[in-house]
Amino acid sequence: MKFPEPKKRRKGTAVPVSALRSQESEGVGDFTDLPRFARWCRQSGLEVIQILPVNDTGYTTSPYSAISAFALHPLYLHIQSLPGGETETGAVRGLKALDSSKGVSYRAVLAGKLRIAERLFERFGSLDEQELDEWIEGHPWIRPYAVYRVLKERASDSWWHDFGKYSSRPEQATIDTLWNELAPRTRFFSWLQMHLDRQLTEAGAAVNELGLLLKGDIPILMSEDSADVWYDRDLFRLDLKAGAPPDGFNAGGQNWGFPLYNWESKEEQILNWWRARLRQAEKYYHAYRLDHVLGFFRIWGIPKNDHSAAMGHYLPAAPISENELIKAGFDKGRIVWLSRPHIPEGELIEELGEHSGQAANSVLERVENEDLFRFHPDHDSEAAIRELGLDEQAENALLLRYRDRTLLQLEDGSFVPTWSFRESRAWQNLFEEERRKLEKLILKKHQEGEKKWEKQGQRLLGALRDESGMLVCAEDLGSIPQSVPQVLETLDILSLRINRWHRRYEEPGAPVVPLEEYPERAVITLSVHDTSSLRGWWLEETEKERFWESFGFSGPPPQELGGEDQEKIIRAESTAPSRLCILQLQDILGMNTDIRPSDPSEEQINQPGTMNSKNWSYRMPINIEKLQEYDEFSSKIRTALKR
Repeated sequence: MKFPEPKKRRKGTAVPVSALRSQESEGVGDFTDLPRFARWCRQSGLEVIQILPVNDTGYTTSPYSAISAFALHPLYLHIQSLPGGETETGAVRGLKALDSSKGVSYRAVLAGKLRIAERLFERFGSLDEQELDEWIEGHPWIRPYAVYRVLKERASDSWWHDFGKYSSRPEQATIDTLWNELAPRTRFFSWLQMHLDRQLTEAGAAVNELGLLLKGDIPILMSEDSADVWYDRDLFRLDLKAGAPPDGFNAGGQNWGFPLYNWESKEEQILNWWRARLRQAEKYYHAYRLDHVLGFFRIWGIPKNDHSAAMGHYLPAAPISENELIKAGFDKGRIVWLSRPHIPEGELIEELGEHSGQAANSVLERVENEDLFRFHPDHDSEAAIRELGLDEQAENALLLRYRDRTLLQLEDGSFVPTWSFRESRAWQNLFEEERRKLEKLILKKHQEGEKKWEKQGQRLLGALRDESGMLVCAEDLGSIPQSVPQVLETLDILSLRINRWHRRYEEPGAPVVPLEEYPERAVITLSVHDTSSLRGWWLEETEKERFWESFGFSGPPPQELGGEDQEKIIRAESTAPSRLCILQLQDILGMNTDIRPSDPSEEQINQPGTMNSKNWSYRMPINIEKLQEYDEFSSKIRTALKR
C-alpha cells in the first residue's frame, strides 16, 4: 500500500502482534486483532501502528530468526476465521485458557493451533481447493517452503543439515517430485499460508479503512535454518556469519549466527529476491522498518568456525595485498609474523600447564627447530580450540593467543587488519617506522572501503526504495560509516532516533541533543523492543538532569516516573520536528498507573544477549475492549501526542 503524504508529521505506536489481547484472541494476539486495536488507536488519536516481523520462525520465539522470508507465522492464525472454524469451539476454549495475563505460552499455543488447523484442513480443505491451486501458482516461494517444512518435520524439527540426501541444495525437479510425494502434507502447509496471507491482507485493509497506516518490520538477515538458505543457497555465504565487532561492552564482539549475502557474485539475483519480499510486504503495509540497514553498506563477517566475532572483518573489504606489504618494507617472514600468532614454548607451558602438550600436538605446529609454536593451518579456529576440552582457564588462554594477530589473512591471500591490531604482540614489537608505514597503508585501505560501502549502500537501497510505494524507515543504530546519513538523505529514507542514545558523541562530554534539534527525516521514539521501557530507562539513567533539560524542562528531575511525569515526557516528545513519532504501547499505557504493571521490567520485550522465558512474551496488561472504555485516558493520549 502506498504511504500517503510521506512528508506529513504523524504519531503512532509500536506493538508486537503477539502482545495484542482481545476477547477474540486465541491464546495470543493474532492478525484479526489488528483492526480491533486500530479502533482504539483512532479513538486515542494515533495514526500509525508499527509491528514486529511476522514471518514463520517455527518454535523459535525471536521474530528475527525466520525460517522463511515469505511465509507468515501460524502463531498469528485466527482459528475461528478458517473454513469450519466455528466447529472447534471446544478446542478454541482450550487456547483461550492459555491466554495468561503475563506472557505468551508460545509453544503450547502454536502446537494447539497447528493441531486444530490440521483437523480443519482434513475436513474442510476441499472447499477451497481450486482457490488454493490458484494461490499456489501466484506464490512461487510456497512449494520449496512447504517441502522444507515437511522434511523438517520428519527430521524432528532439525536443521536442513539433517535432511539426509536432501541436505544438498535441491534442484527444481527435486522440489516438484517431493511436492507430490509429500502430499497432502505439502498442501496443508500451503493452505495454512493462504489463509494467513488472507487474514493479514484483510487486517491491513481494515486498518487502512479506519484511516490508520500499518508499518511492518523486515529483518535484513535470514536464519541458516531456513527454507530460503536451503533452497536458494547460492544467494548466501555459509563460510561466514554476520555479527558486530568488539566494543567497550563486549571484547569478543557479537556473533549473530546468520549467513551473509553473496552480494559479490549474486547481486541481481539477491535484489530480485528482495523485490519479491517487498512486493509481498506491500500487500499488507504502508511503511516498513528496514532492520540493520548498515548491513546494506557493510557487514561484519566472522569465520564460520569461530564463536566470538574478534577475528571478523567488514565486507565488502578493501584488503591489503601481499605485494603492497612487501613494497611497504615487510618481507614474507615479517608478514607471517604479523598474520599468524607465535607462542614461545615457555609461555605455552606457563599459560596452559598440563594442557600444553595436548595443545601442541592437536592445534599447534612447531616453527622449524625453534622453541616457538603457531596454529596449524588446518586447526586455526576457535572451534578447534574448544574441541580440545581444556579447562576454562587454559581454553581462554589459548583463545587469547589465537586472537593475538595484527593482520587477518583472507582466503585469496590478501590481508585486513584485525579489530584490535594495535594491541597485538606483533604490532608492539614493530619498529616505529614499520608501524608508521603499516598504519598509513591501513588508513588508505579504510578510506577505499568507505567508498565501496557508500557505492554499495546507494546502489542496493536505491533499488529497494524504488520497488514499492511504502515509506522506508531505517534502523541505523550503532557505529555507522560516514556515508550512511548522506545516502539515507539522498534516498529520503527515514533514520531512527532514540532519545537516550541521541547525543553529540564527537563533542566533549557527549552532550544530549535537545528535542527541537532532532532531524525532520527521522522516526523518533523513547524506547524499542531491545531496550528497557521509558520507566525502566529512567530508573537506570545516571544523567537524568541532562535528559530532563533536553525535553525542555527545568528544575530537578523525578527519580522515578509517575503517570504525570511520563505524560509530560511524551507530550514533549511529540513536539520534535521529526516526521514520525512512534512510541511503544508500553510507554503510552505507562501514563496510566491503573493499567501499567508495577514492575517496569515487565514492559521490556527483549533483553539482547540473554536466553530466558520473558523474551518476546510481552502482552498487553488489559484487553482492547476494556481499554476502549477508558474514554478519559484516550483523550489524554490524544492531547499528549497532538502534533
